[in-house]
Amino acid sequence: MGPQAPSRRKEDDMEAISQEMVEQTWMEVGNLPPHDAQKQMTQVLRKQPELMQFVFELTEDLSEEAHELAFYLFFVVVKMFEKAYGDKVGVVTAESIVQSFEANQDLLERLAQVHEKFLERLRPLGPALCLEVRGGGPPGSG
Repeated sequence: MGPQAPSRRKEDDMEAISQEMVEQTWMEVGNLPPHDAQKQMTQVLRKQPELMQFVFELTEDLSEEAHELAFYLFFVVVKMFEKAYGDKVGVVTAESIVQSFEANQDLLERLAQVHEKFLERLRPLGPALCLEVRGGGPPGSG
């Protein structure tokens, strides 16, 4: 018997969620009566406890308002995925969260290094150009 094909992940079969679906879902969530919202939030927390724990730990040092906003966004995003993909949405495990988080952190670090290297190459062209690339605009433009 030959080598096995690599296993496919569920997310490999998923397409991007449309802008219409995003807008429709956040509007539906925003219009939920408080009792229904609480009931649905409890269901989401039962379905995705490790993802909820990640959001909690990631935002615990933020202000109460920011912390609450993070949970609201968590709820809305989970609802978007449920609405778009139904049963294809599985339970997100702590292991997959950590792997994705670390991969994203690595990517951001590499992008920051590329950005600095790019700016180093521009520096001989003049400080005004470097400010413009950084988003500061040329002197006297602000």
